[in-house]
Amino acid sequence: MRLFDVITFDCYGTLIDWEAGILEAFRTTSIADGVGLDPAAVLRTLFDTRPAAERPYQSYREILTAAAQRVGQSLGWPITRERAAFLAESLADWPPFADTNGALKRLSQAGYALGILSNVVKQPPALIAAGLPYIDPEGRLDVGDIYKQVAFWQSTGQVSRDADPKSFIDLSFVQGHFNVPK
Repeated sequence: MRLFDVITFDCYGTLIDWEAGILEAFRTTSIADGVGLDPAAVLRTLFDTRPAAERPYQSYREILTAAAQRVGQSLGWPITRERAAFLAESLADWPPFADTNGALKRLSQAGYALGILSNVVKQPPALIAAGLPYIDPEGRLDVGDIYKQVAFWQSTGQVSRDADPKSFIDLSFVQGHFNVPK
């Protein structure tokens, strides 16, 4: 008997290499505008300015847009809020970590139900193990309390009404998120 039947993951930073995605979005967009940015400076500036973006609650897309604008301004690339939306618009293109797809396929083949938790995407990014069965593939549930997750999936019929919350494990890194909904 195994300890868990359902495994849930946060999408960005756990399955998706958000640093690679962020850097590629900044690289291609700034080059299109005739500006070259140092990748290390982009990440350093993004993470140095991150705490200011956490309050009050905003959607992840709003936070990414504001962050892109702040980073651009800080690095000598003044861009409008509309232009700064490039970062949020690039989410679907962010690559999975090298081991993501193989690991997800092995877990699925072993009979585990998989869930991706996100308040950003409406479905798992196309680059993540296409065709695998996911509970809540539309990302309607924010990362949070495992009991809320179980109740949500039970209410939608995606897991049995008698599913034991103890059979679920959430492998998200909640503290690493840009914001925590209140």
